[in-house]
Amino acid sequence: MVLNPHNLFSKELILGLDIGTSGIRGSIVSLDRSVMGASSEKHSHCELFSAQVGMPMPDRNCASRRSAQNPLVWIEALKRLFAKLSESPYWQDIGHIVADATSSTVMLCDGDGNPLTEALMYDDQQAQNEAKLVAERARKIGVETGALGASSTLAKVMFLLQKSELAKTDNSEVSICHQIDFINHYLTGSVGLTDENNALKLGYDLLAEAWPDWVVRLLEQTAHSKQLNVLLPKVNRPGEFLQEIDHEVAQRFGLSRQVRVYLGTTDSIAGFLASGASSPGDGVTSLGSTIALKLLSEKPIFNAEFGIYSHRLGNSWLVGGASNAGGAVLLSYFSLDEIKDLVAYLEDHHAAKRLEEFYTDRFYPILHPGERFPISDTRMQPRLPSPEPKENSSTEEKAAFLLGLLQGLCHVEELGYNRLQQMGASRLQRVFSVGGGTQNAFWQALRAVYLPVEHKKPLSLDASFGVTRLIK
Repeated sequence: MVLNPHNLFSKELILGLDIGTSGIRGSIVSLDRSVMGASSEKHSHCELFSAQVGMPMPDRNCASRRSAQNPLVWIEALKRLFAKLSESPYWQDIGHIVADATSSTVMLCDGDGNPLTEALMYDDQQAQNEAKLVAERARKIGVETGALGASSTLAKVMFLLQKSELAKTDNSEVSICHQIDFINHYLTGSVGLTDENNALKLGYDLLAEAWPDWVVRLLEQTAHSKQLNVLLPKVNRPGEFLQEIDHEVAQRFGLSRQVRVYLGTTDSIAGFLASGASSPGDGVTSLGSTIALKLLSEKPIFNAEFGIYSHRLGNSWLVGGASNAGGAVLLSYFSLDEIKDLVAYLEDHHAAKRLEEFYTDRFYPILHPGERFPISDTRMQPRLPSPEPKENSSTEEKAAFLLGLLQGLCHVEELGYNRLQQMGASRLQRVFSVGGGTQNAFWQALRAVYLPVEHKKPLSLDASFGVTRLIK
């Protein structure tokens, strides 16, 4: 007897959407309440089907620091993704949809959710002057905020209000629309509602659960010259029910009209959730070009000096920081193939040694002077092993230099978690690791010495899977 997969789940499937920079990925996941939050062996079987589609890259100009995109590109990609996912036997049994999108990607829309401007992407840096105004205002009144920097949503909105030729509207009201809000508008028709993770870089006060007066006044002053009324979105928590799917969208793609759409989160938080981290003391280390740490904590931390801010995640807080140290330093001296060969040499020649014997030096491998986290020093100089390798250096000399760099990266990671704990975050209990550095087994062995806690493999590397964990 062949079982119809439709009968196994009965509208209890979740579609997770990850709206990225170069494409959109969708994962259909089983809402098995006995599995969600259970062991990785069971959890790994929750994803039933996935697909992805590409889309044009943003229009980027390094000279002007511009990175922008037509938001309709996202909708066209979403339509193509739905067409692809609909080939799955599970498609008609989807009962829930939740999405994540890039943080601080934003545009201005009219009251009906139609774009009035292009979307400024997460890496747009045009709002230099606006960022200075925000920083001065925050410093003057003595507040810590996630809305600092030219890439913050608040600075970008101020830039759009001043620089954009807004399309003609029947009234003077304009609404602030994050990338995730625009996707949810297409799915449900809802306007003027966002999640607090995306709202953080717009200046939302998570502790007061309200828009601060200084943010409201700053936007009013910016929009005054154009006689515009800026509407800040209403904010609710990630994972809360938003609205049932728009009937036309449901009919077009063969979905049930009872599909429930939920408020989502940012791409980085969805990536954190994909790891399987779930309890205070769980940390996720991203070992990429730079080292980024996220730690689930019972208490929030906001500290502009170290670039630390916190997102609420359920009943806990997700705190994090990013160092300038990371894999980019390794690649500035060696190719990937060289690193693999040198690691093999280290493993062969140090197999008899205890790794604890390497735990002596305090190198700090950064490419350029200046560090923000876990040390705040704009003039900090790199601390590297010596001598630096040359073309005629022996394999032993090159391996010793690489070993010193890896020890330094472990030291930075250790300092990072210690810094978060010193500031009041929960003590690290388990660490999940993602990023290209996880492929270096020798580096991972060293990390276990510097961080003597449980090291876990992530459940998934897909944010489209991770965002579904918001649905309980």
